Amino acid sequence: QSHQTSGTDSLYISGWSAGEPRVPEIVESNDKDWWAIGCQFHPEYKSRNSRPHPLFVGFLKGESANE
Repeated sequence: QSHQTSGTDSLYISGWSAGEPRVPEIVESNDKDWWAIGCQFHPEYKSRNSRPHPLFVGFLKGESANE
């Protein structure tokens, strides 16, 4: 479930921690001129050459679609 951040139309929280209290873990921008994603966790620790983390796969697919 995404949640719009206060004060901006282009940033939204797209990932939350599993524990209590729930805190934002992933923030994304949907601005067409400036796209960004920020995450609090470390997806690079879960990635392997044969099994990249879904965050990296989604980023590369999104970027290749914008070319």
